[in-house]
Amino acid sequence: MIGANPLQPLPIAHIFNTAKQLYVTSDYIYFPLLYDTEIDKEIEKVAHSGQSFQSSGSSESILIEIEGKIFVKGLSLKSLLDAYKNLAPESYEQQRLAILDEHSFLKNITEIPITNKLCTIIFEILPYFVSKPDRQIRKKHTREEVLELIIEQLNISELPSQQTRYSLNIEGLKEALFKLEKIKYQPGELPPGLISRNKFQAWFLESLKNKIIEDEKKRLQKIISRRQKFANTNEKLLTVLLLVAEKGSLEIDGFGFYATSLKGEFIIYKRTGAYALKDYYGRTYLFPDCRVAISTNGSLAPFVIENYKHPFLQKHAPGQKICMRNTVLPTVFNAKNVIFALQEGINALLYGYDYRRRNGYHSLDTIPLPGGSINFDDYMIPRDHPVLKNGLVQITNEFR
Repeated sequence: MIGANPLQPLPIAHIFNTAKQLYVTSDYIYFPLLYDTEIDKEIEKVAHSGQSFQSSGSSESILIEIEGKIFVKGLSLKSLLDAYKNLAPESYEQQRLAILDEHSFLKNITEIPITNKLCTIIFEILPYFVSKPDRQIRKKHTREEVLELIIEQLNISELPSQQTRYSLNIEGLKEALFKLEKIKYQPGELPPGLISRNKFQAWFLESLKNKIIEDEKKRLQKIISRRQKFANTNEKLLTVLLLVAEKGSLEIDGFGFYATSLKGEFIIYKRTGAYALKDYYGRTYLFPDCRVAISTNGSLAPFVIENYKHPFLQKHAPGQKICMRNTVLPTVFNAKNVIFALQEGINALLYGYDYRRRNGYHSLDTIPLPGGSINFDDYMIPRDHPVLKNGLVQITNEFR
């Protein structure tokens, strides 16, 4: 029990099989070997090879014989504690939350969700794609101008916000760390020898509590360190970044991004706007707006978010990668590489289709291709269509 919260048995029985007893030394757990003729033969080999096979047991023994039963060396106690978070993440989190319930001052301590990737997207990539009314004078928005754009877009009224003030409360975090340093659970000594699985699990649980406390100390120290980096940050800037991080998405002038299910990762995109392409016979096809995107997690290969069709997309489906046959795409996330990848993806859709060569997976004029073709007849418009006559849409491959 921790406080008033009953804890479920640790799900480590699968590690111990159905063994009712274990053998422990100061460092290792030994598991009982069930009788099997093949195992018996292997034991004989070990016994005759001179390898470590003792009846008293030590951390050097591979096999130990106790009360006529053979035990084989398994996990080290330290490694089991260290690895439990990965071996049984749900159970670990359950134990962690129970400890947070007992020590309530830890419950609301969270990391500042502002990452280097988020700052790169906002202050280095966004200004490249978001145009300025006076762009002929200065091409890119300054940091202050970007903040004003976001404030207007998100309709932010309170600067700084209550969340900003909380994020700068470093002294409160140091006090919490001081309290945490005083918490110590007492699992007691684990005497070497035979022990029941239930008794071992009880000892392990108390030891795991101490491991969780140590993990929480490290987490809190990292949070304090990160917040100290923001201590001298302009409160207006910090408020805007916190609100964007909390919202998880932003779009300005056709450029945007949104958070994925992977912590700290984003999908970054730029809208193409409507555009038209010409086929071999001079007929015109009006393509709708779409979002050309890259993921910050992994390869910077551009893809189209929407359910979309195009000669450079293999299917009529969402999330398709754009055919980039002669382009070597970068793989490392930084502003320069993201800008390049997005531009290449957009350029491929708007300018890459050669109506003479009918390049791509499909042809606009539906010349049969191996594996079948996607039909674009529903995109066809007359050359005197209002969007073309009024200059609202350009035929982007006209001059190839």
